[in-house]
Formats: sequence, structure tokens, C-alpha cells
Amino acid sequence: MCNREIVMRIHGLGFRGIRPAAARAGMALLCLGCLSLAQDAGNKSQPAGPTKGRARARTSEQAKTAKVSERVRNYVHRTIYHSKQVPGYTAWCGAAATEDRMTVSFTELTGPIGGRRTTSPVVAEKMWPFGYEIKGHDMTALTHTNTYLVSKDRGATWAKAGAEAFGGPMKFFTGGAELYLSDRTYVRGVWGQFLPYNPRVPKTGYIQRSRDLQIWTDPESVLDPAEYSVFPSRLRSLRDGRVLFLGGCVRAPANSKTMTEYTKAMKPVMQVSNDGGRTWSAPIDVLPPAHGEGWTEEWDAAELANGNLLCVFRRRSPSGYGGEAGQTSWQCVLQKVGETWVPQALEICDWPVTGHPELLATNGGGVLYIAHSGIELTTDGGQTWEDLKIATGCNPRSLQAADGTIFVFSHAGGDDAYGSFDQSILMDSFRLK
Repeated sequence: MCNREIVMRIHGLGFRGIRPAAARAGMALLCLGCLSLAQDAGNKSQPAGPTKGRARARTSEQAKTAKVSERVRNYVHRTIYHSKQVPGYTAWCGAAATEDRMTVSFTELTGPIGGRRTTSPVVAEKMWPFGYEIKGHDMTALTHTNTYLVSKDRGATWAKAGAEAFGGPMKFFTGGAELYLSDRTYVRGVWGQFLPYNPRVPKTGYIQRSRDLQIWTDPESVLDPAEYSVFPSRLRSLRDGRVLFLGGCVRAPANSKTMTEYTKAMKPVMQVSNDGGRTWSAPIDVLPPAHGEGWTEEWDAAELANGNLLCVFRRRSPSGYGGEAGQTSWQCVLQKVGETWVPQALEICDWPVTGHPELLATNGGGVLYIAHSGIELTTDGGQTWEDLKIATGCNPRSLQAADGTIFVFSHAGGDDAYGSFDQSILMDSFRLK
């Protein structure tokens, strides 16, 4: 869950109070989700300047009264989409851009809140791990739409460019890994595991392509489904034109394990493509040897000026996600060595886990860490971080336009049970001085 008080007060949704913490989702359901922020009424305000490591998330009272950092200018917050149904379910954003357009994707669910059939226990154990309480999160018998909005005027107006129907018990099947290639082809990573009733797709991670956000190519596996199960997380472009596929991997045939078993065996990995994702390298380890267990597919990387990759990882608690206590964020640098990268020492991060890490390498050379707890900037490769005092919605995705404007897309609410919160798609934009 996202911290509701921050969402309500920062985004002016007009609600009061915080709903009590609900059961936390496991790795599969919250691959792009948000968990409750650690709250401490005794926390003191953070210093205005850079801090060593990570700045802690502000309390809700600090968030309510905080002003954006002096580094930030032209800050604007807007709601860009709301479902025709109230309360609306619109969540789990993806984002990508070319020189003249921005594209935002998200899941929209509509239909009755109660009185629906539920998925079978056999299917459920392939979707949710650790005995996750699925009441309110089983989306069976709803109308599922993967929606694409396009803006050609830097976010001033948005038009619906695609609306793709899908079915099943899950609330999304794509969104985190999306990218425009240099030829303007839109590429997305898909969780085939979350399409259990579609016999035409492999039950593992794969990519698809589209020229119009309406017609998609057949699935293209990044690893052999007979040997690997893949969980897409991010697609990133490098300055030299290569494409990175970030995610998690288990060396086991697709659909051969329960989600709990997959979660326990998950290993974050990276693959590289020199031909726009037609072929991929073998998995590259992104953690140092003897790194322990509890890692997930939820991580991101940003290319530094020297070709190294700054990475941030989400690590689960030993028994599952189980709430924020025990979950941790970690960072490390992947040092570029020839055509590959070698992980350096891991460092634990001093802020609460609030969902999937999001990093943005800016045009000015700095890197932004973007989370529901706030946005931070590093200009020294992750040695120090400065709080920009901007709170986003849940599951943020980001991009930067050619003129330097930074856009962050997210959803109001959190990993909400269907019908329990009026969600909408949010856009925050700003420039850095």
C-alpha cells in the first residue's frame, strides 16, 4: 500500500485519514506496486543539503507543509485520466517517449465490485505467493483494458491511442518495461504468467512490438521457456544504441512452479541486445557473489557518464513481503568492463521500500531516484543524494523531454482492493536548475 495521507494531501483528493494497513502483496502482485511507508512521529526534518547515502522519507506532516527544493522549477501536478466508473480503477503505469510524443500506459478495470466469481485455487497459486490474501484483488469477471494515451504537446493534452482487452484474475500483464526504439517501434515486456487463460502466449516473460499501439506482434521470448522463467521489470536504452532487459529469472521451465516457489528462487539479472531486441545475451549477474537470498525482479538501472550503471534493488523480507518491516532497498554500481558489466559492492539504502525502484538518467548528467516517498537527485554516481521534496503517486514511471522537462506518471492510491479507492492517473512535471 502507498501512504494514503501523503497521496491525499499532496494530490488534493479530498479524503481524510488513513485506511489501516492491509495484508501486503507478494512479489508477483506487487512487481510494480507500492507498500506502506515506514512512519515515525518522532522523525525530524531532513537537512536541506545532500546527505550521505539516502535521505529518509518525510513523515506525512512534513510532506503536507514541504515546499519543493530550490533546484526545482516549473513544477506542475495534474490528473490526466479518470475512469468513467467511480470509484475508478486505473493503475500500474508504463511510459516511453520519442522526440515528438509521450506515451503512457495503464490498466483500467471496470465492472461490479461484488458478486463476481473468483479464480480457482490451482490458478491462484500460480498468481499470488506466500498465501497472499486475494480478497478484493482477484479481478476475475471484470472488464480488463490495457490503455495507451499519447501526447504530442508535452503533456498539455492526451488522446487515447490504444485500448487492448485482456482477461484473467490479475490486475496487469504489462506496464513496467516499455520503450521506443530508434525506428519508433514501441516495445513492451509482458508477464505471460499473468495471462493464464490465453493459450497463445508462453507463461513466462516475453516482449512484443507495435507501430500503432493497437496491433502487437507475436510473443518473442528473451530466454528459452523450456529452461527459464522470466519476469520483466524494465527496458532501458544505452547511449551506444544497445537495449537492456532488466528483470528476474529462475532457472526452471515456464509455468513449472507456484509463485511462492518462484519468489523464493528469484534472481535479478540483465540481458543486452545489439539489434533492437531481436536477440539477447545470456543473463548477466547484477549482484556480487555471496549476496544472500531474498532478491526480487524489482530493480532499475541508470547509465552514468562513464558507462557504468547505477542500480537500485528491492529486497524482500525472509518470509515474503510481509510489510515494510524487513524489506530493504539496496544500491550498487555495475562497472563497465569491455562490452559487459561487473557488479561492485552492495550498499543498503536508508529509505523505506515503497514499491518498484525507478531511476532516470537526466540530460544534465545527474540521476533521479523516484518513489512514492519522494524524488532524490545524485550528481556523484550515488555517493550522496539530495531530496527534491516532490511526492509522487504510486508506481511512478518517468522520462525527460528534449527541452529538459522531467515527467513522472503514477496513480493515485496504492495496491488497492478493487473498488476500495478512487484511483486516477497522475502527471508531475518539472525542470532542474
